[in-house]
Amino acid sequence: MTEKSSINLVVCSTLNQITNYLTIIKYRPKKIFNITFHKDILPKFNINIKPHKWDKQLKETIGDEYIFEEDIKLSNIYDLGDIKEKLKEKIIDKLPDEEVIYWNVTGGQRTIALAISELIREKNRKKDRVIYIEGNTEKLIYNNYKGELINYEDISYKASLLNFDKALSLVGFKCNSTKIKSTMILKKEGVSTENEKQAEYSFYKALYKIVKLQEKRCRRKYKISFDGKEYNDCFRNLLLKINTFESGEKRQMFAKELFNILVKEHKELKDTKYFTKDIEEIKKSYPAGYIFEKLTAYKIYEIIKNNHKIIGMETSLKIYFNDEEKPNHIIDELDIVLLTDTGKIINFECKSGGMKGDNAKSHKYTTYRLSGVFGMPILLSPLYYKETLDDFKNEDEILKNQLQAFRAAKAAELEVFTIDKIEEGLKKLGYSRNS
Repeated sequence: MTEKSSINLVVCSTLNQITNYLTIIKYRPKKIFNITFHKDILPKFNINIKPHKWDKQLKETIGDEYIFEEDIKLSNIYDLGDIKEKLKEKIIDKLPDEEVIYWNVTGGQRTIALAISELIREKNRKKDRVIYIEGNTEKLIYNNYKGELINYEDISYKASLLNFDKALSLVGFKCNSTKIKSTMILKKEGVSTENEKQAEYSFYKALYKIVKLQEKRCRRKYKISFDGKEYNDCFRNLLLKINTFESGEKRQMFAKELFNILVKEHKELKDTKYFTKDIEEIKKSYPAGYIFEKLTAYKIYEIIKNNHKIIGMETSLKIYFNDEEKPNHIIDELDIVLLTDTGKIINFECKSGGMKGDNAKSHKYTTYRLSGVFGMPILLSPLYYKETLDDFKNEDEILKNQLQAFRAAKAAELEVFTIDKIEEGLKKLGYSRNS
C-alpha cells in the first residue's frame, strides 16, 4: 500500500482521464473529490460527452488504493454562484480548515475552473493550489489562491509504472499488451529462444542500413527473373513491386526471391542467420507490408530502447472494447505504438501501399480516441525525404500509390516520417537515443 500524502485532490471528469490518473499517482492524496455532471444536464451537451463512463474508467483503473469521496454532480455549469456553493458544501466544508486541497482543472469546463479560482480566493485558502497539466511542454502549472503562478522545481508528472493496460482502460479499452518494453519488439510467435529473436533484430537492423545507404549514394540494384520478366531495381522499389502482383502466391514467391538475393549479396544479412524459407512475414498474403513494418519497427526500437521517456512499445497491438456487451471485439490494430511516461500514445501507421484521405483521418481519430489531444498519429512512409519535396518529379510508376498516401496524410494533418528520416523525426519529438 502506497503511503498517502497530506494533500486532498480535486479532479474534473474528462474524456482524457490520463491527466487525472497522473496527478493521483503523483500526489497520493488522502481523499479524491470528483467533479462530474448530473444526468439531467447531459442532453444539453454533445452526444460524445459521457461522464458516467469516464468516472467509472478512472475509478476502476485506480483501484481500491485511493479513497474517492462522493461524486460532486453539477446541475448548472453556467452559474458560477451555484458551482461555488456546491464545491464549498461538498469539499471545503467536509475538511478541516488546515487541510490542503490541490484543484486539478486540466479536464474541466472553463466555468468550473473560474469558479474554483474565485472560491479559494474568497475563502482565503492560502495553502491551496490550482494545478494544470500542460501536455505540450509536459509540465505541471501551479497557481496560488490569488491566481499567481508559482515556480516550483517539482513540475514533473511522469509515471514510470504506467503501461498500455492502464492507459487504455482509462478510455474504456483493453489490449493484448506484453507490458515489458525490453521484450516487446523482440517477441515473435513460434520463437522460443532469445538467439532467434536477436537474429531477427540483427537482420532488420542490417537491412535498414542498406536501405538508408541507397538514399545517400548511387542505388545498388538487384536483378530478379520472375514469372517470365526481368526486374532490375533497388531494394525499396522491389519491395513495393510486391504489392503489384494480383495473387498472394505470386507476392510470396517474389518476396522470397528478393530476400534470397539480398542474403546472397550481403554478408552482414547472411551472418545474422535469420533468413530461412519459412520466416513468417514472407508467408503472409501481403508480405511487403509486414516486411516494411518490421523494418521500421526495429529501427524505432533501436532508437528508443534506452530512452527513459518511452516506457512501452508494441507492434500489432490489438485494441478491444472494455465492455461486457462486446467481449473480445477488436476495434483496431495498431502497427507500431509507443507509450511515454507522461501518458502520450504515439501511434505509427505503416503504409507500403496507398492510403485515401478517409483512412488518414481515421488514423488521426483513433489516436485522439485512445490518448486525447496529446496523442500523436504518425504515418511511416517508404518514400525517401527528397521524394516528398514539392520540386520532386516522379518518373517511377512504382511510387504513385506512396505519393498519394503521403498527400492524403498531409491533408489530414498527420505527421509523416519517411523511411530515411525516422531518427530525425523522433529526435524532433524529443525521443532521441538515451534522452
